[in-house]
Parts: sequence; C-alpha cells; structure tokens
Amino acid sequence: MRIESLDEFYKGFLEKAAEFGVSLPGGDTAASPGPLFINVTLLGEGKKGEMVFRQGAKPGDDLYVTGTLGDSLLGLKIAQEKGKSRISHEEQYLLDRHVNPTPRVREGKTLGERRLVHAMIDVSDGLLSDLGHICEESRVGARLWVERLPLSPSLRAAAVGRKSVDWQWALQGGEDYELLFCAPPENGFRILALGRKWKCGVARIGRIAPWESGIVIEGRNGPVDPRLFKGYDHFGGPRGKKSFREKKRRSSRGGAWK
Repeated sequence: MRIESLDEFYKGFLEKAAEFGVSLPGGDTAASPGPLFINVTLLGEGKKGEMVFRQGAKPGDDLYVTGTLGDSLLGLKIAQEKGKSRISHEEQYLLDRHVNPTPRVREGKTLGERRLVHAMIDVSDGLLSDLGHICEESRVGARLWVERLPLSPSLRAAAVGRKSVDWQWALQGGEDYELLFCAPPENGFRILALGRKWKCGVARIGRIAPWESGIVIEGRNGPVDPRLFKGYDHFGGPRGKKSFREKKRRSSRGGAWK
C-alpha cells in the first residue's frame, strides 16, 4: 500500500471519528506480505437504563428500521462489475452508500435516552441475519412485510436495469448500518414523529411474534422462504453457519416454521 493511500485512509478515518466525538488514542503497525489488514477496537460507555441490547423484544412489538435498505449491497455489486466505463447517477449514489455509510448514532442515542424501544441492532450483516440475532437473543419470532421495506429511488432504478427484484436486495443487504429496532405499539406515534424529523426517516416493517412462529416473510404474492436470503456470517461467510431457522427447529422439537 502506498504511503499516499495510507495518509488518505487516516484522513477519512479521523474525519468520520471527529463527526461522532471519537478519538484515536493509539495504534500499532506490523509488516505483512499481504493482504492488508485493518483492525479497529472501539471502546465506549453508556448510561444505565439508556442502553438498548439485542435481547428484550416482546411478541406484539412493532418492528422498525431507519433509512433505506440494500443500497450498500448493490453498491458493492456495482463496484465489482468489470469493464464498466460509465456509471449512472443512481449507481454513484449506491457506490457512495457502500464506501461511505452513515452510522445512525444520534438516532440510536435518542431512542435509548427516551426509552422508546425494547431491542435494537444495526443492519451490518443483512436485514434477515440481524433480525435473526434479535429473535435468537430475545427468544421471539417475527413477521416482515415486503411491501413496507424502505427502498431508495436509486436502488429501485438500478434493480430494474439489472432485471432483479428490488426488495430482495433489502432482505439480504448488509453494511447499510441502519438501525433495526422493536418497540411497543403505544410508542409508535412518538417514534414516527421522530422519524419525520430525521433526515434518514423511519419505517415500520413488521411485528414481533411468539418464538414458535419463527421468521415469516409476507411477500407481495404470498410467503417467501427466508432461507433464500441469508446474510453475512462472521464465522462461515454468507451461507456457512447453521441458520436461526435450523437452530429453532431443533429447540422447538418439530414446531411449525413458516
């Protein structure tokens, strides 16, 4: 890696860190024959009662997400396309969403401070994978509504150009770093009011169900098999580890899965 490229990396790193009041107190470098490794350890603290974890979701909770989904995954696909000399305005937007994501730190902090939500996670592994994390930690199921998934105009346009289904990118796309969270129905008015103030917005995309229900995707033409949209797994790649569905099937001793 050239020194100029490393300098640019540090510049971008420090700019994003400063935006959220994060300092870089130290670092370590070591020689390697390649490839390049960049490892970051982030330490922080939160106030008791205002921190929100993956566990805590309850059947009957509404399921929300900030921003739009699938942009980063399609942006990665565009970056990997070889021989592409020109990209459209929509494709450039998706590329930017992939290489320069905006973490919803302020939005998450607001939700925690106002104690509006039961459980929350960022969408870094993919909507279905991260919803699976909440369900597994909270011992609940969920219903997702395809028609409610928030999609950017750029993703819709780029998906049409690739003859692909737009909402499928949203189900499995990771690294959008939007917030996925669950809240009791009585807090819905306050959450949607906050969403109207946030530039990223917020959408209600489903509901938490009992554990026995599993994760159900209600598609435009009927139920959709969640196994088709596996997100990223840190220990097994996109499809390496046993899914939440497979774990649940064993624990429920033959309980129904939709």
